[in-house]
Amino acid sequence: MDLPSSSSMNPARKVLDGVTYLSETVASVSYEPSRLLSSWVADQFAPKYWKPNAEIKECIVCKLQFSSTSIKHHCRACGEGVCDECSKRTLCVPERGWDTPVRVCNFCYKRSGSISSNCSDSSSRGDESEVGARKFSEAVVQTLSSVASVLEYPKNLIKDTARPSYWVPDSEALECYICKSEFGSTLILHHCRDCGHGICSSCSNHRKPVPHRGWPNPVRVCDLCSNQDT
Repeated sequence: MDLPSSSSMNPARKVLDGVTYLSETVASVSYEPSRLLSSWVADQFAPKYWKPNAEIKECIVCKLQFSSTSIKHHCRACGEGVCDECSKRTLCVPERGWDTPVRVCNFCYKRSGSISSNCSDSSSRGDESEVGARKFSEAVVQTLSSVASVLEYPKNLIKDTARPSYWVPDSEALECYICKSEFGSTLILHHCRDCGHGICSSCSNHRKPVPHRGWPNPVRVCDLCSNQDT
């Protein structure tokens, strides 16, 4: 017997399976390589006058030492590395190709006389192609950061939203339906695509199509359902 309500949830569930795989893959990589990757992307598109991230050890203003997890900014005027606290001011820097207010360090802000009316000045412009590339890289990094934020969103909430109606909710599946082992950090909860009960990996090693649930291709099923005739 077909269950339309269950089948209609399968596309959402398949998307969630993809998100789960991606998040687990990201989780298997430490924070440090992710930070290094972001710095590398930034350096590839940085204007020539910017100091490379790898060479920035401290804030140019307050001399705060940057750690491996510190967020480094670049002053759009001098190109030096600066911390967030020392780069809260913005100015137009047309000589560098920045026609709209952008981040500058406290030193450059003071040197400018706190004047931002030079936004319309088009003389002595910097390399627009470099600035354009930098703006593109910022969009890329922002997108990657957004993806990371989504992956940090409570996965159980997403799972319950995409869960087919016949599945036992995660909050109610406290132990494996077959072996009765309790789920936790060392025992991952799975769902049998046939009966919908929560089961562990050891009790769900089989795969088979479950067409009456809307799964035409082989999917995870528990040992009990695997032994039943389809």
